[in-house]
Amino acid sequence: MHPGQKYKEDRCFRKGNSSRQEESTSARNVSPHAAEPSGARESNRYARGRGGLFRGRGRGRGRGGNCAEQLSEQASSQKAPQLSNTSSPPQNSVNKDDVSTWRRKDFHELVKAFVENKESNELSFPSTLTPAQRNVVHRIAISFNLDHKSSGVGGDRTLKLIKIGGLIDTINRQREAAEDGVRIKTIDGYQGAQKLVYDHLSADDIESLAVALVPYKKCLTKEIKLAATKPASKAKRFCARQSGLPSAPKPVRQINRDALLRFRKSLPAYRHGPEIINAVKANDVVVISGDTGCGKTTQIPQLLFDAGIFNKQDDIICTQPRRISALSVAQRVAEERGEACGDSCGYIIRFENMTSPNSRIIYQTTGILLRRLHTGPELKGVACVILDEVHERDVETDFCLLLLRDRLLAQREHPEKFPLKLKLVVMSATVQIDALVSYFAKYNGNRDTPLITIPGKLFPVKEFFLEDVLHKVGASASAAPAMGLVKRQTQRVQQEVSTEAKEGNTALYEQLKSSVFDTFDRDVESLVPYDLVCDLIKKIHEDSRSFTESILVFLPGWAAISTIAGRLMRLPIASQLSILKLHSSLTTAEQQRVFVRPPRNFRKIVLATSIAETSITIDDIVYVIDSGLVKGTSYDPVGNTSALNATLIGKANGVQRRGRAGRCQPGVCYHLLPKVVYDELPDFLPPEMVRSPLEEVCLQLKAIESNEKCATVLARAMTAPSGESIEHAVQFLTDMGAFTADNEKMTNLGMALAGLPMHPLLGKMLFTAACFGVLDTVATIAAGLSVKSPFIRPQSFEKNSSKENLLRIDDGNLSDHFSVVKLFTEWVRSGRSIHYASSHFADITTLRSLERTKRQLTNLVLHSSFAKGIDAPERHLSRYASNKGLVRLVLLWSLYPRIATIEYRANRDTQNPQVFCWDNKSAVFSSSSVLAFYKRKDFGVASFVTYYDRMNLEAVLNLFDATAVSPMDVLLCLRQLTVRPLLDVPNLFLNDIESKLAPPAYFDVESLPNKENYSAMFFDGDKKLFIAPKRLASVLHTARDCLDFFLATCFKNVRSSKFPDALARIFAQISGYPIVDADAPAPADNATTDAVHVDPAIQQVQLAGSFLPGFARREGPNSDDSDDSDANIPLLDDEDYEDDDNVLMQLTEDQKARVTAAYGDLAVFRYDGAAELLQAAKAVENAAVPVSSRANEKDANDGVGYAEEEAGGAVEPTKENEKEEVVPDINDACEKGEEYGNGEEDEEDEEDEDVVVGNLNPQTMPPLVVHL
Repeated sequence: MHPGQKYKEDRCFRKGNSSRQEESTSARNVSPHAAEPSGARESNRYARGRGGLFRGRGRGRGRGGNCAEQLSEQASSQKAPQLSNTSSPPQNSVNKDDVSTWRRKDFHELVKAFVENKESNELSFPSTLTPAQRNVVHRIAISFNLDHKSSGVGGDRTLKLIKIGGLIDTINRQREAAEDGVRIKTIDGYQGAQKLVYDHLSADDIESLAVALVPYKKCLTKEIKLAATKPASKAKRFCARQSGLPSAPKPVRQINRDALLRFRKSLPAYRHGPEIINAVKANDVVVISGDTGCGKTTQIPQLLFDAGIFNKQDDIICTQPRRISALSVAQRVAEERGEACGDSCGYIIRFENMTSPNSRIIYQTTGILLRRLHTGPELKGVACVILDEVHERDVETDFCLLLLRDRLLAQREHPEKFPLKLKLVVMSATVQIDALVSYFAKYNGNRDTPLITIPGKLFPVKEFFLEDVLHKVGASASAAPAMGLVKRQTQRVQQEVSTEAKEGNTALYEQLKSSVFDTFDRDVESLVPYDLVCDLIKKIHEDSRSFTESILVFLPGWAAISTIAGRLMRLPIASQLSILKLHSSLTTAEQQRVFVRPPRNFRKIVLATSIAETSITIDDIVYVIDSGLVKGTSYDPVGNTSALNATLIGKANGVQRRGRAGRCQPGVCYHLLPKVVYDELPDFLPPEMVRSPLEEVCLQLKAIESNEKCATVLARAMTAPSGESIEHAVQFLTDMGAFTADNEKMTNLGMALAGLPMHPLLGKMLFTAACFGVLDTVATIAAGLSVKSPFIRPQSFEKNSSKENLLRIDDGNLSDHFSVVKLFTEWVRSGRSIHYASSHFADITTLRSLERTKRQLTNLVLHSSFAKGIDAPERHLSRYASNKGLVRLVLLWSLYPRIATIEYRANRDTQNPQVFCWDNKSAVFSSSSVLAFYKRKDFGVASFVTYYDRMNLEAVLNLFDATAVSPMDVLLCLRQLTVRPLLDVPNLFLNDIESKLAPPAYFDVESLPNKENYSAMFFDGDKKLFIAPKRLASVLHTARDCLDFFLATCFKNVRSSKFPDALARIFAQISGYPIVDADAPAPADNATTDAVHVDPAIQQVQLAGSFLPGFARREGPNSDDSDDSDANIPLLDDEDYEDDDNVLMQLTEDQKARVTAAYGDLAVFRYDGAAELLQAAKAVENAAVPVSSRANEKDANDGVGYAEEEAGGAVEPTKENEKEEVVPDINDACEKGEEYGNGEEDEEDEEDEDVVVGNLNPQTMPPLVVHL
């Protein structure tokens, strides 16, 4: 499951009831700002310069939350129905011509539109922007990797944005700037030197660790040298068994065989049997267009099988987009054939295989077919593949179309490689048929692709729309928010000022402004009329003469389903209703209940998402209530962010939903949209391929088409995704270690992950957990990430109780992941009590789903090659499951590069930290995250977080499922870690005098004694810099290399036992949670028999120290127990490490390529961005070259840095300027939609400067002094 899809409804759902919505928003966005302890951050050195995002107000659950107005953030070129304020207008309405009314999201959409505009490289904003607004634009520009510069004085001051290219351009700009003596910031936080806090490690501990790591480093060097001298062996494939039935099930007694046969013969698809059979015989590909109810899904596979046109030992595969479709259709076909499911007809879905050696008609999800193409691209034993429901255009179906079309071409060009000629049948509803036929135009030999059209068999269905429903139940228009949607006027009012009369960037600004504000700007999910749905169900129940006439309600997501179910239970007719839910997160058994007729004198009400649109038939459905909404993931390739939103359906969806009412008898369909709006809906929604992240697609693609670039293959898709989407996906897979950095080659890790039916991050998490012996705990976390949050959204009066409950469960761990583990564990201990779940604000259904998913994930690993060769693998792979340090390390290593840095305002007592993702996007913790409740003092030295997903909600990036981690944990998992003697680091990198943000632990690098005894550790280039004693830095660098290599060895051999147990204990010690033998079960006897050989002496090393780190003891950085005796750590000889490093660096490029082919991108060979910057800057410093005039330029008309403006610079200290610089709080003005000028004045927060900071001249860079 894609990570964007797991946050389903209760996390992003915006409630439709306006009053409750305002209460929820208000409660979420207001929190007290208690004072910071006295004496904190008094230094002006931290206080001057760059300002933090949103004027320094705390984010998280503080005043920097989501906007109060429930308006959609989406802005597209396609014109959609627009909102008409037929009732009372919003109190703070937005006028595109009045910049003072603009919100942050408006600026965000404008900048996004500029980035998406391929024809322009510069955008100028008018001088009417206030300093606070320019500050916002500066911040937004940083998140889009744009160069941004302000120029001019007073009322003539303007702002210009310039596109600077991608990652390579940024690296080149950094290097060029370093050569000129300046530094380009890569993350909008504090980038000066910080002290690495290691109070849990004594000098003896560090020395013990150094001695313990020596044999592992030597083993690493030996294995790499060996791999460099011989060609890489063929990679081993990950193998996970999903066995089916050992034999065909016993026949079932069938009573109504004749009636079923008569029904089959009455279906249009059955009557077209001869035409279909002949077409498949004569062609490689056949396109079938069938209306709803024609029987194509159940009949065509049977017709082809019974016709005997294929070998009796070959399979016919029919794909379905959803699990419930594959399961229910297979059961129906088996019933029609007079068999038990699993005989001649069966199904395969994730974690469930209901096939036997007799099975020849196999229904399976498209994901299962993709994994079969991965393990066996030639599809041995498959005679025909039928792709059903292609009109839905989900990403997996489009991918299958691409791969199977390539297969048709390959088998025609190279028949010798494919002894079994594959046949392809593509089935779809009546939409987009011409596009399908065209897609296969040249892939059927020299013949045209045949198109067979089958009419539907539907009983008449009466359609009604929102106006009719209001009349039927006697409700007013105010009961339906959708009545505010009106048809867009065909004639638009001409603008007073023609954009054509404007010049250059100003004209572009006007054009983009119009495109942003002329779009449908409304939270679409708020259109769900909950009371109206309940009133309509009540009215239908009262008017219907028979209880057997069931009702199907289409809703956008789980939150809407739960809300409607709760309200129905409070109706007077509740005792006569059988309310069932149909959602993808429910168990198979729970989903199957919707097909069972209700008890006598009960009416069945099915509350479903779009899962019920196609391929399933609930035969007693007579009434359909269509909300007109569907929830899905939208992906922004420009900003590389996702959003889970409800959108209006397409007409094709409306037709499918209407068809559910007329499958077996005449029906009625109520569309809860105005007729005029329904008529304006697009024919179909954009394909999922162009609106979803492509990590899983690219991973599967390279497993099948390993010799081609991802962009080359995906360009052949029916609707090709954007180049930015593919680029982001490839970069993500490279950063997480699935691809090599240079040529998109799959690593051993990538090959293993491609064989798993889950997102790559979760697969990596499970594999790493098995290596460290923490599988049980991590499986709980992975299961929690696979389903929606188990915590329910509280009512307004329950918010304080819910907060206290969440903080109590977290117990100071600062972790959403550990909170889920604690909740689940205690729920199991309570006997899976419903009372426990409800009293802890947890959803019992989700907890049950989590338990089932955890069992499936655990069994997947235990029954795979990763657990091979281990006695009692279930016990051994979870031997350290209670060690929080190892669990944190597994999470961090698996989720990288999804990390963020916690930043602190230096000049005020704000309680909430600021968060910047590793790609320099400002973010907040989701309101559902426990981290949103913590204040800055609670984080201590845990100045980083790792998170599973992020989404844009109201133009604000929210982090979901996060865990706070320390810098020492982070450095073990970085892609680039550069260690240099402190004396070799130019001052340019040691200080960040321009930043208003400060490190959590105060550190004066200038007054540090014995600098020759210290090293500087650069994180991923120069994003962060930490200072540590040389010996400790050397130990940590070596530990990181060993961690990387031995995990790579596990992936190379597809064996978790290749990771030495003693090495896991070393990392537990480094993380601050040492393993005590009495607390940890002993490993199985042969658990490490096939591990990489290490000197047995390492097993005798006794790791000293039992201290926990400060953040684990809940102590701040100023704890009296912290160890500051850095200089007292003995500087022992690092000759062992240095000799090994020299040997590795002497390898030729060809030898390194062999090592990469064998192990993947190892840390010891990765590109070192910081080394280039240091070399460039050091050359300038050594040569004593004056700083470039370009770096010192202070011409106001060519751009003035913020620090200069604050000091007086090019801005004349006139009264006009003084008035301009005193601005309202942008956090209030932009986030809450208030007019500028109504908030508090803040003299410190002014417009942001350009991102070029720093100076090599020691005369202009005084030493950093901080007083505690």
